[in-house]
Order: sequence, then structure tokens, then C-alpha cells
Amino acid sequence: MSNLPALRLPRKKARSIFQIVGSAGFVLISLVLIVTGLTARSLDAEALIFVVAGLLGVVVFGFFAFLSLRTLARPALIVDDQGIWDNTSGLSIGFIPWEQTLGFRPVRVMLNDLVAVFWVDERWAWDRMGLMSRWLNRVNRGVTPVGPISADLLEVTGPQLALMLLAQRRQRRPELSEVPGMPPTT
Repeated sequence: MSNLPALRLPRKKARSIFQIVGSAGFVLISLVLIVTGLTARSLDAEALIFVVAGLLGVVVFGFFAFLSLRTLARPALIVDDQGIWDNTSGLSIGFIPWEQTLGFRPVRVMLNDLVAVFWVDERWAWDRMGLMSRWLNRVNRGVTPVGPISADLLEVTGPQLALMLLAQRRQRRPELSEVPGMPPTT
């Protein structure tokens, strides 16, 4: 093990708060749709569409608000001699030991700035996910890598984070093998 202190990466508070307020706003709009549909003079197809759209909006945007609140209450990312403590998104696994990583690569998926983890055993990652994280990773399986680390709410970009994590892994656990082709970090 190394003598390096733990590295803590701060969260962009303004962006987190923006996500929470935005999600709450859409929940309110969805509630208005529900009330509008339920108070319509006749319960026709239009009123039913309002109620269904409103219920769907409450569930989806309420879920996003919950995830944003959950991640806001925890440190975003901590790197120490044991590994990575990831609380950057709903896709996060949580604790990732260095022994389960082979490297890191930045990945841009739509508007998301992510870092893909090269796993020693991808099954290990699936087995350690919580229910919500597992569900989100399954839904996003064709689009995002398994258990990515998000740079969206951090003060660094995905490419910077990937290099930083690779450098930390090399400094803290130089005896571990890695995926061929990882870039130099010095």
C-alpha cells in the first residue's frame, strides 16, 4: 500500500441543485396534468392522456429528483489505497477495489461525460450493484458501459478523470496488471 492521502473530488453543487429543482418543477407540472385530467368535465380520451402522462411524469422525474438528492448527500468520489468510492450517479456501483480494475477510458454518451471501467470480472460489478443501480445499468446496457463513473457533476472532465484514476491506480497499486494500450500518466 502507498502513503498517499485519500483523494476527494468535489461535486459541482450548482449543477446538482439545478437537477433537483428541474426535476421538482417537472413533478409539479405532472401533478397539474393529473389534476387537470381528473377534474375534466368528462372522462374522455384527452383527460385519460393527461392523467397517464402526469403519472408517468411524477414517477420519472420524482425518480430523478430522488437520485439527485441521494448523490448530493454523499461525497462524489474518493480515491484511496483500497480503491474508488464512487457516488457520482445512479449508475454507480459504490466501492470499486483496485483489484477489480484493469484501466479506465473516457466515454461520451449523448450529453453524459463518463469514465468506463475495464473490469477484471464484469460479473463482480453486476453482483455488487444495488437494486436501483442494477436496474439503471440494465436499461442503459446498450448505450453505456457497465458501472461507469460519471464526471458530469465533478470539477473535472471525463478524460481528466480517466487519467487521474489511472495515475492513482499506478501509484497506489503498481503491482496490478492493466489493459494494454492505457495512456501514460506522467
